[in-house]
Amino acid sequence: MSSKKKFVTACVALGLLALLSWVTLSNDPVVMHDRSSGVDVVIRFRTAVLSVLGLFGALISVAFWRTTIEEKRDSAPQRQ
Repeated sequence: MSSKKKFVTACVALGLLALLSWVTLSNDPVVMHDRSSGVDVVIRFRTAVLSVLGLFGALISVAFWRTTIEEKRDSAPQRQ
């Protein structure tokens, strides 16, 4: 399978995961309390999951660009 097909497949799978998480997860806040400083941190669960999926998307994109650059470099005639 070519790297472009792998990239498209990974992006589609990641998009489906994002869609499923958007539809199935509630966006209720999760409150975390830090006792040492007395600060309450509010994190929305759906937002956190989508952020992690976005990071995976960024990693997939960087890996694809790296593979594309390496393939172009390897296929170019070598200079001596």
